[in-house]
Amino acid sequence: MSVKTEIHRALCQVSFLDRIDRPGLILRIVGELQKRRDEILSGLQPERCFWIDTLIAAASSALLEIAAMDEIEYLRLLAEFDRLLETLDALERNLDRPTIH
Repeated sequence: MSVKTEIHRALCQVSFLDRIDRPGLILRIVGELQKRRDEILSGLQPERCFWIDTLIAAASSALLEIAAMDEIEYLRLLAEFDRLLETLDALERNLDRPTIH
């Protein structure tokens, strides 16, 4: 199951993840963000990737705090991660298009 599928499932079925399973999903999201950062943003100057590097580090270090969030906060955070992954998908599609001169 892809990370995006897991996020959508958690957003649609609130009881999909209990507090014990939440860190695993956050770790998979962080791993997916790191993978996409490496694949999509690797050609950019490091200072242009500071925002995603900071987000990855913050999410990784706050894993237990994120897992302990109340349900509404946790679902909002998942929705934001989902939007970010959608944005990275769109960016990747735009980068894959050939430039016509």
